[in-house]
Amino acid sequence: MKKIDSLARCMAGIPFPKFLFIVKLVIIIILFSSAQVFAVRGFSQQKINLDVKNTAIETILKRIETKTDYRFVYDERVSQNKHRVNLYAKDASIDYVMNRLLAGTGLSYKELGNGLVIVTGNADVSAKAIPITGRVTDLSGNPLSGVSIVEKGTTNGTTSGVSGNFSINIASNESVLIVSHIGYVLQEVRVGSRTKIEIQLVDEVKADDEVVVIGYGAVRRRDLTGSVGVVNMEDLTKAPVASFDQALAGRIAGVQVSSAEDGQPGQGMNIVIRGANSLTQDNSPLYVIDGFPMEDPETAGINPDDIASITVLKDASATAIYGSRAANGVIVIETKKGKQGRADFAISSSVGPQMASKKMDMLSPYEFVKYQIERYGENGKARYTPADLDPASPSYDASGATLESYRNIQGVDWQDHLFKTGLTQIHNLSLRGGTRETKYAVSGSFFDQDAIVINTGYRRYQLRVSLDQTISKKFKAGINANYSNQLARGQILGRTSATSSTSISGYLLYSVWGYRPVTGKEITDDLADDDLLNDILDSDVDDASSDFRINPLVSARETLRERKTNNYTTNAYLTYDITKNLALKITGGLNGVMMRNDAFYN
Repeated sequence: MKKIDSLARCMAGIPFPKFLFIVKLVIIIILFSSAQVFAVRGFSQQKINLDVKNTAIETILKRIETKTDYRFVYDERVSQNKHRVNLYAKDASIDYVMNRLLAGTGLSYKELGNGLVIVTGNADVSAKAIPITGRVTDLSGNPLSGVSIVEKGTTNGTTSGVSGNFSINIASNESVLIVSHIGYVLQEVRVGSRTKIEIQLVDEVKADDEVVVIGYGAVRRRDLTGSVGVVNMEDLTKAPVASFDQALAGRIAGVQVSSAEDGQPGQGMNIVIRGANSLTQDNSPLYVIDGFPMEDPETAGINPDDIASITVLKDASATAIYGSRAANGVIVIETKKGKQGRADFAISSSVGPQMASKKMDMLSPYEFVKYQIERYGENGKARYTPADLDPASPSYDASGATLESYRNIQGVDWQDHLFKTGLTQIHNLSLRGGTRETKYAVSGSFFDQDAIVINTGYRRYQLRVSLDQTISKKFKAGINANYSNQLARGQILGRTSATSSTSISGYLLYSVWGYRPVTGKEITDDLADDDLLNDILDSDVDDASSDFRINPLVSARETLRERKTNNYTTNAYLTYDITKNLALKITGGLNGVMMRNDAFYN
């Protein structure tokens, strides 16, 4: 009773509001201390199971890391330690395992909390240690506690406190600090002449936490429902192609990609999602680029290196967002934007050859002449083998060629003259960065493809600018602008060169395969092959039903067919946060395409 009365008399002199404040402060301290103790116990109570024989210490430490959340830091003394250990542990604590693992090795260990264990022998920090202080935060500026800071190559380390502050003694200004924390990307920070260091850690995106952009919002991959395909951008950017749609083939289930113009350089692709919905109408999907729906965009004007993510909405749920335009599916494209931090300058280049992977097997001169004789009889002999005619025939020539004469003649394979080794070069340049209020991205690219068919190719210059500005806590604005200048040249291979009424000579590849390899004059005229290659018209061929008179090589080389395209796209937005979960977004866009086709046919 005496103690209680004394306590009552002490508290009687304290005003009631101040008394409540003291009580609240005590409760907060107790709760915080409990949380810290719980975090430490969470790791200390984690059980370890091991059964190793005659195994090196470093190998055992790595095995523990793979089976638990513990992480070990050690120097070369552990790696060079030749001590071999036999150890069996079942549901054992970290202390039990480490004490038996390091027994008799001259090594010791220390737990720094947050699952970090340092294995060391003698002290690593010299008497001339340099004191370093700092603070660790996330990208939003929030302090991070329990972050491990270790001097690289040593076992000297510490952890950050509640406010993110830390202090550590390092050996020299050349030291590098390894900063790690669960859920964040590991960083290596060079100290240099600094004595106070501010460190920002970046979130580590795992597969289940990856954000997938769908429609007007974004969800985690693990929360994703519906039929949605996500493109692996790392693999896609490895393909040396002019546009992203050329690299989509075979990467997403249910998405069919085919060439619109038989592989013509610079031409677009036909994309069909889950089969054609109409026999007579267009089956192309809807494109949503940086939140702006676009139908039939100039996909070649977008540099694949500028794309951050591609999501394909394949089921009918896409129509709930975009209406009937999404009946054929939706391809959602998000381009790369600037991020808070120092400017990131990147440059990449690639140069590579192109070759025809396969050519058609053609008739040899002997086989071709034999076929002509079988088809045209005496007329075929008169043109190619006059010595095989009846001597009474007016076209008989005893000094002329026979069928056997063509066995050793090298005919003209027109494919060898039409196809060549092409060269493709891609050059990308980008600058991205920003502050908390302003984020910017500027990029440019040059693509040049000298194709495998003579007088065909594609060239593109492209520039992209992105700016996002936080005006106030509630207002945000941004603009994206893209410009491309394209030039595609060359005769189309898989259809007529002019109109649908053009004769068979208008089909370039068909003409190449059908043009004769010999003229019948090679036996007596050494220049017959040169005449065949260079003459625009083969006057000896007069079969109007199958017109192979026009030289396909000269036609491809001399034909002028160029398509020049200037494409610009500008989108802007303004966002106002009405509440924490409700925002008003106003968007507008301008899209323009200027095209010019120049064509001159022989």
